[in-house]
Amino acid sequence: MWSWHGGWGRGGGWLLMTLMMVIFWGFVIWIVLNVMRRRPDGFAEPNRTPRDILDERLARGEIDEEEYRLRLDAIRPSRTDTTSNREET
Repeated sequence: MWSWHGGWGRGGGWLLMTLMMVIFWGFVIWIVLNVMRRRPDGFAEPNRTPRDILDERLARGEIDEEEYRLRLDAIRPSRTDTTSNREET
């Protein structure tokens, strides 16, 4: 009396329902991850400058003071670079 004999066929319905659930939950997880990455307190690191990264490496002991100063000089714009850019524009 309560059996249903139409619609999905003989067993193909569970396959379609399973596929739709996998797609649905994958989409939900994708949305959550993207929202968390865009939040400042989420998974993504805040925007850091090269100077911040260099400071952290020195603090962790990955580089010594001499290498720190060399790399700091390399990432700093020199005065001649900034004046030459102003003259060109």
